[in-house]
Amino acid sequence: MFKWLQAMIGKSSKTSESLMKEMAQKAKIAEKDLALLKEELNKIVITATGYNKVKDIDQNAFLKIQKKDSKGLIIPLKGVFPIDGESKAFYFDEHKATSIGPYCELSTVDYDEFPIQEYYQTVTVKSLPIWEEVIHRYPELHKLIVKLAPEFPWTLYKTAKSQIITPTPLIQLGGYPQWIINDIDFRKIKGKELKFQYLNSRSRKGYFEFESEGNLGDLCFFQRD
Repeated sequence: MFKWLQAMIGKSSKTSESLMKEMAQKAKIAEKDLALLKEELNKIVITATGYNKVKDIDQNAFLKIQKKDSKGLIIPLKGVFPIDGESKAFYFDEHKATSIGPYCELSTVDYDEFPIQEYYQTVTVKSLPIWEEVIHRYPELHKLIVKLAPEFPWTLYKTAKSQIITPTPLIQLGGYPQWIINDIDFRKIKGKELKFQYLNSRSRKGYFEFESEGNLGDLCFFQRD
């Protein structure tokens, strides 16, 4: 049963997640297998730019790019970020956002005066894919992991990954998407590059925007737990 759950692709299940975590406690990971996998994972690490919030943004301080909804209420500005030489303003309302739309939007603005360092600490992060993306994007690596730990491949990967990457920041430019729920058809993002990720662990909501062949935003995802 456990092997079947591990093999699930593109499915979201808190029950299976809990079961895997419970089984992981019983897993025995050999140090030599862990060292070998970490060596292989370092070959696919993507370095990304992260932004960790320092303080809340004064919404009234940026009237030039302030957005309001149909009722005249301010849609929270999360910041203006440099993406491919352009200034991209990200608007996100934690309470009202249910899909990509007015309450969840990354848009180009003619504005380069946003004091990003006042509101965010810029960090360099190491990024690795989630387990389900490894299965699709790196099938040979997936086979190796299963060979090294046939009973606990998921646990081996999670353990190795946790020893390489840095904590996922609130906002990330580049890297691999860290999905909140595993309901993505990974064939949709094949050949596409993650440009922007907003991931709020508290509200359990996320936004992901990809680029392919120079077309930013040709594929976007909104997720919530």
